Amino acid sequence: PLKLVYVGRLDRTKGIDIIIKAVRGLPKAALRFDIYGVAQGAPGEAYSRYLRGLAQRDPRINFMKSIPSGGVIEKLGEYDLLVVPSRWLETGPLVALEAFAAGVPVLGSDLGGIAEAVHHDQDGILVKSRSPKVWSAWLQALAGDRALAARLRGGVVAPRSMEAVATEMIGLYSALTGAGTISASARRS
Repeated sequence: PLKLVYVGRLDRTKGIDIIIKAVRGLPKAALRFDIYGVAQGAPGEAYSRYLRGLAQRDPRINFMKSIPSGGVIEKLGEYDLLVVPSRWLETGPLVALEAFAAGVPVLGSDLGGIAEAVHHDQDGILVKSRSPKVWSAWLQALAGDRALAARLRGGVVAPRSMEAVATEMIGLYSALTGAGTISASARRS
């Protein structure tokens, strides 16, 4: 089966119900959807119960224990696609970068930071709709054409490491301050 994964908070804004409905709309598709979610507070618990009700009796949909932060990248590497079906503008979807670090493409909403991180038809697919039917069509295409999923995986580029970003920032600051020394005029301001 095409192995899908969601990692994150169980919150309505995250759109997990969209994927559950999309999977349920494809009863014969070879799919597996594992949800590593964390319910926060009463609203999270209520949404978790709602999701479990939607998934009821579909053995392809599994609710898993949350993953310790140090193990997310390794766990994501076990999957074909990370799904990020957010209903709102994610500013910086860290989980998408974690997926890329694991070499896993993203199937995500064409919104905000997701749309900035994912390059449609290169390292993932951006979906412009909240409709489960539209998401089902993409899931059907990906499950039916494993070459497409493999091509997307091949297009994933690992994000820069924190060390690389820090080195770049040090170089930038050094250039701006005169090779690491602060100019007299800058000290006075």
